[in-house]
Amino acid sequence: MLNLSLNIEPVLTHMDFYDRIKVASELGFSAIEFWDSEVKDVKRLGRIAAENNVKVAMCTINGIFKYVLDHPYPVLLKAVNETIGLMKEMDCGSMIIFSGNTEGKSDSQKNIIIENLKRLSEVAEKENVMINIEPLNSIVECKGHYLDSQYKGFEIVKCVNSPFIKMVYDVYHIQIMEGNVIDSIQKNIDSISHFHSAGVPGRNELFLGENDYRNIMKAIEKTGYKGYFGVEYWPSYEDQMQSLVEVLQYLRS
Repeated sequence: MLNLSLNIEPVLTHMDFYDRIKVASELGFSAIEFWDSEVKDVKRLGRIAAENNVKVAMCTINGIFKYVLDHPYPVLLKAVNETIGLMKEMDCGSMIIFSGNTEGKSDSQKNIIIENLKRLSEVAEKENVMINIEPLNSIVECKGHYLDSQYKGFEIVKCVNSPFIKMVYDVYHIQIMEGNVIDSIQKNIDSISHFHSAGVPGRNELFLGENDYRNIMKAIEKTGYKGYFGVEYWPSYEDQMQSLVEVLQYLRS
C-alpha cells in the first residue's frame, strides 16, 4: 500500500488549520502537505506534526504565484532560499515551484525554466531538498498556465537531469489535459517524486470521478515507487470528516 499524504488546505475547513494535522494522523495518513509556507507558523506546524508522528511531505515556494520559474534567477533564488529556511523548521524536504503563465506564442519559456532549474539544482543538492515542477490544467482552474502538459514536464525534468529536480504528477490536472495516466506514469516514474489526486470532473471525492484510483495506485506500486500519494480534493459533503473516511475506505479497498 502506498504511503498517503493529506493536503490539509481544502479539507476540514470548519476546523483550525493546525488542528487538522492531528486529525490527519488519527485517520491514518502518513504525512500532511499544504501550500504557501510564507503565511504559516512553520515552527508550530512542525511541532504538531512531530507530536502526531506525521511527516510534512511537501509545501510550495513562498509566494506560490508570486515567484515562478520563468522569473529572473536572482529573484527566484532569494525566494527558494527563504523557503528552504522555513522547510527546515518543520523537517520538510520537498517544495513545488510553478511555471508561470504563457507569455507568448513561442516556447521560449521552456529554455528559461530549464536553465533556472539547472542552477537551482545545485542549491537543492547542497541543502538536500527536492524541487518539483507540477503541470496544471489550463482548461478549468488555471487558464493561461504555461506548464499544462505532463509530457512537457517530463521533458523539462530529463533536460535538467538532476536527482533533486522532479515532477509532481497530479492525476486530476493530467486527466483533464491528456489522460493516459497509467501508461505515462509507468514509463516516466523516475521523473516523478510525488502524486496528487482528486475526482475528475469537479475536484471532489476521488471515487466520484472518471478515474479508478485503486487501479492507478496498484500500477504505481508495481513500479517500486516509495514516495507519497497525495490526497488533495475539495469535499462535496457537508460532513467533511465523513468525506475523508469514505475516501480512505475507497483507496484501501
